[in-house]
Amino acid sequence: MEVNLDRPKERLAVRRSLDLSIKDGVAFASTIGFGENYINPFAVALGASNFQIGLLGSLAQLVPSFIQLKAADITERLGSRKKVVVISVFFTP
Repeated sequence: MEVNLDRPKERLAVRRSLDLSIKDGVAFASTIGFGENYINPFAVALGASNFQIGLLGSLAQLVPSFIQLKAADITERLGSRKKVVVISVFFTP
């Protein structure tokens, strides 16, 4: 799909999309940064084993990768991307 950036409406849509993408990246980086810096030490304080701490770190990266494979099917089943985003917010660590 080609976008004609000579039209102000399309240029505004592209700009808005870029702004939202940057905000999404900042939110993701913050989540990962806080998760890696605080969750593992908290698990150590609770007495978690080395295996449990490793599992905690690896599952946080592995599970979303598998969910991404089924994202198109889930979106079609729910009927809109907005529903998928709202539901996924509640299952994000």
